[in-house]
Amino acid sequence: MGEEVLDGVRIAHRRLCHAETEDALVVGFPDAGIIAAQDLVYNRAHLFLGERRFDGWRAALREHRKLPYDLVLPGHGLPGSRDLYDQTSEYLDFAEESLTAARDRADFKRRLLDRFPDNGCLKVLDHQLRFLFR
Repeated sequence: MGEEVLDGVRIAHRRLCHAETEDALVVGFPDAGIIAAQDLVYNRAHLFLGERRFDGWRAALREHRKLPYDLVLPGHGLPGSRDLYDQTSEYLDFAEESLTAARDRADFKRRLLDRFPDNGCLKVLDHQLRFLFR
């Protein structure tokens, strides 16, 4: 999408497609090594998977992990390092496998809670069940 300079601060705008949602904005601060990754990554929080964009999301994670930003500001949870891309990818892999294997919404939720017991955003976990199990 491009870059701009505001008050001497260089800001990079990146369009994020087919990840958690159809379209989102990621904002980077190249000179500071900081990226506001928004809902591309979460930190110790359950992901919203309602749109089932597993492959697109993983592709976006790989693409953004290559960028030269060391401090990553997630959409949910505390700031972290580029390891957040790997953690989010791990969650996506497990969740997609669990979605295929789960007998029903309660089984799916239990699998995620068992594997990621310390993750927050429990309301997101419950909210997505309406979309994943109809």
